[in-house]
Amino acid sequence: MKKDYLKGFALGAALTCAVVGFTFSASADRSIQINDNIAVRINDANFTPRDPNGQVVEVFTYNGTTYAPIRAICEAFNLNVQYDSANRTALITSQGANTNYITAQQAQQAALTHAGVSAPTGMECEREWDDGRAFYEIEFYSGGREYEYKVDALTGSVLSSSGSGGYDDDYYDDDYDDRYDDPYDDDYDDRYDDDDDDRYDDDYDDRYDD
Repeated sequence: MKKDYLKGFALGAALTCAVVGFTFSASADRSIQINDNIAVRINDANFTPRDPNGQVVEVFTYNGTTYAPIRAICEAFNLNVQYDSANRTALITSQGANTNYITAQQAQQAALTHAGVSAPTGMECEREWDDGRAFYEIEFYSGGREYEYKVDALTGSVLSSSGSGGYDDDYYDDDYDDRYDDPYDDDYDDRYDDDDDDRYDDDYDDRYDD
């Protein structure tokens, strides 16, 4: 059934299979057309979402995504839910979760050390949650290249890294020297300097001097 509703909702609060834990920010109220009468089953058992007063809260789909009340779904999975009204943000944590994260500065330093960069520009760092873990998503620039890093928020280990753009110092400096310096400098000396001396200096002395 399609209905027109005035709903305050966050586009990031989609329910797909099960909510594990996240923080999202609410958007402004808007008028949307939805499909409602959506049933919910958790671990193959019927579940009826309700608000804190026990009233049934509808689950609906919008633009191919299913939306459900965060508190009801999260509490069904024993997650703690709070609402930060000042920042319009829902705060969701799992019971006993370790949130003793490293600081953003420590995460940035881990990325810079891994990249071998000491003076970056345009540094951006945000703590994110995905795939069951918290991590810092870091971006910065150096030497005309853009670097992107994911650093584990608990351990400080680098989860992934990439760099693109600019030029590669290794290719155009070190490798260039190896290919175009040694063959025509060192080898040249060996073939046309030392050998030449042996044939036209020492040998000459042996035959015409001694």
